[in-house]
Amino acid sequence: MSETAPLVIEHPHPNPAWLARLTEDILEPDLPIIDPHHHLWDRPGSRYYLDELLADTG
Repeated sequence: MSETAPLVIEHPHPNPAWLARLTEDILEPDLPIIDPHHHLWDRPGSRYYLDELLADTG
């Protein structure tokens, strides 16, 4: 059996000059933003699937 290296995901830093190239009007400024997305995974020694999510969120 071969060893598996841990998964490392690089997140780039935002580039303010690139972000400033486009601006948009705020469509509904009084509307709260809710981001309910979840990350599920199955890695060696670490599993988080729907059953764990449901147990955590009730």
